[in-house]
Amino acid sequence: MRDYLELSKARIVTMVIITTAAGYIFGAPHINVLLLINTLIGTALVAAGTNALNQYAERDLDARMRRTEHRPLPDGRISPRTALVFATAISIIGTAYLALFVNVLTAALGAFTLITYIFVYTPLKRISPACTPIGAIPGAVPPLMGWTAATGALSLGGWIAFAIVFLWQLPHFMAISWIYREDYGRAGFAMLSVRDENGSATARQALFYSLALLILSAFAFPHARVAAILAAAMLVIASVAFLRERTPRTARRLFMTSNVYLVIAMLLLAVSCSHQSDLPKLFRVPKATLVSDAGKPVKLDALKGNVTVYDFIFTNCAGTCPMMTSTMRRIATKIDKDAPVRFVSISVDPRRDTPAALRGYASKVRNDSRWLFLTGDPQTITDLSVNGFKLAASGSSVNDSILHSSKFAIADKHGVIRDYYGGTSDDAVEHVTAAVSDLLRED
Repeated sequence: MRDYLELSKARIVTMVIITTAAGYIFGAPHINVLLLINTLIGTALVAAGTNALNQYAERDLDARMRRTEHRPLPDGRISPRTALVFATAISIIGTAYLALFVNVLTAALGAFTLITYIFVYTPLKRISPACTPIGAIPGAVPPLMGWTAATGALSLGGWIAFAIVFLWQLPHFMAISWIYREDYGRAGFAMLSVRDENGSATARQALFYSLALLILSAFAFPHARVAAILAAAMLVIASVAFLRERTPRTARRLFMTSNVYLVIAMLLLAVSCSHQSDLPKLFRVPKATLVSDAGKPVKLDALKGNVTVYDFIFTNCAGTCPMMTSTMRRIATKIDKDAPVRFVSISVDPRRDTPAALRGYASKVRNDSRWLFLTGDPQTITDLSVNGFKLAASGSSVNDSILHSSKFAIADKHGVIRDYYGGTSDDAVEHVTAAVSDLLRED
């Protein structure tokens, strides 16, 4: 078992788990523990498989280096065939696991990481010093995988997490490559440090990327900017010391400082998931008691603790109501099933929309158990719509249509209305879903 952990580079897998978890927490509007665990399991398997495949590909070169000559493959404790089967199996299992239990995008990123690491970075190590920045690309994908697991999309926050880990790797690996430059030279690797006799180019590269990380840290952590800048400044100081005196001691100090920075950065990234939305605080949801389609009283005040999407409809509507109901259905499919979100459709035709009538309507359209269909006495509904939600609701016209708003109202977890949006707009689903996700991330 120990040999297989060493073949998988357990320490690197641990780092991958940490950065993936940070990316997930950074992106998640709320923490779905099961989804997070599945993400970490799948990502760890892909990372372990990638590391094992790398050791399989470099087994002859590892035998030439003192640092790696006692690894399981060069030492003969695991046969090359067994290593290849093991590495291939867990890589495939990990990718499939992500596709089945997380999402296809995250699985695709895992496959991209494996392919670029094994088929681009690994052979490039023998050819060009460019292998280090190119190898940092797959190395920076895990936090992006965490983000896509949480959000299902490649968006700005994920790329910020990617950029932080990408830039961090460069001073980190420049320090490692300088410490072990003689070993790398014996193995025939084309690292910059091997060709850089006095280490000045290696140290300048480390300082360059540390300064880039300092600049990024000033913008990437809006809720912990000072701490992020101080952490990056430590890395810059260590890089300057390495540039001034290129010795194993200063290189090791840079290596250790980079490890400290990564831990701090990932903690700050996770903390940054807590934020205040830019959506204005408009009105409080009024305190009213309505009746659900199940015939049970529902106090709107009791919905606090959830982000709630409201609309006003009636079951006999032939105009905008079917469109709004269809949009609400699509919104519900976009929101994680475990998220603290409620969907509330309030009838503006309480005389005809009895609980029984609403129950029949709900049985046809409801696609989420969090979706409530409510009714009440006519005066309460009118006051609620006009005075409470500031939306129009009036009596029947000649053709029995009822005038009512076609807007969604979105309330935060404290029962404050934060946004309105047209329910018949082409981008209503995207807008409302984004607003809900934004409000879920609030404290």
